[in-house]
Amino acid sequence: MKIHLRKRKQSNNGKINLFLEYYKGYEIRNGKTSALRNYKSLDLFIYEKPSNHTEKQHNKETLQLANSIRNKKELDIKSGIYGFNSHSKSNSNFIEYFKKLTEDRLKSKGNYGNWDSTLKHLTAYTSGRVIFKNIDKEFCEGFKNYLINNVIKKNGESLSSSSISSYFNKFRASLKQAVKDRIISFNASEDIKLPKVIEKEREYLTVEEFRNQFFL
Repeated sequence: MKIHLRKRKQSNNGKINLFLEYYKGYEIRNGKTSALRNYKSLDLFIYEKPSNHTEKQHNKETLQLANSIRNKKELDIKSGIYGFNSHSKSNSNFIEYFKKLTEDRLKSKGNYGNWDSTLKHLTAYTSGRVIFKNIDKEFCEGFKNYLINNVIKKNGESLSSSSISSYFNKFRASLKQAVKDRIISFNASEDIKLPKVIEKEREYLTVEEFRNQFFL
C-alpha cells in the first residue's frame, strides 16, 4: 500500500484542502482494470496564492505537518498496525506469543529456565491474557512493580534485584521481537528503569585473600 499527500482546491476562496490517498493496487473486472483507492481528509488547508509572510509561514508549517502525518501512516502500515491482518495481530494474546518464544528456547536449558519463570509471572500478573495493543508504558511499569512487590518465593523472601532484572529483560526482549515481527510498532518497555542490581556479599575468600589472612 502506498500513501500520497493530495491537494484539492476549494470553491473560489483561495484555499486548498489537503488529504491522503491510500493506493491499494488494482483489480480487474470484466476485462477492465481499476485502481483501488481510499481517501482521508486531514482537515488542513493551505493558501493557493499566499499574499503575505503569515500565509507563507502557514503553508510551510501545514505542509510539514501533513507530510509528517503521511510518513507516520506509512510507517504504521509497514509495522503491521494497519493492513489486512492488523486487527488480528494487535488483538492477539501476548501471553500465547511469549509462551511460543519460551518454547523456542527449550534447547538452551539455562536460558529456558529464566524465560519459563518469566512466563509464570506474566501469567499471574495478567491472569493469562493481555492483548498486544493494551501493552503500554503503564502496563510495563505495573509488571515491574509486580515483580518487586508481589512475588514471594517459597522461602518467604521477595525476588532479588538480579532476578527482577532478569525476568523483566526477558519481557522486554519479547516486545523487541514483537516489533521485528510487525505485531507492534514500538517497544513500550524500552524506557522503563529497573532497580539497581545489588550483588550478594561473598561468603568465601579468594586464594590471595586466604594467603594474606593466614600466612602474613
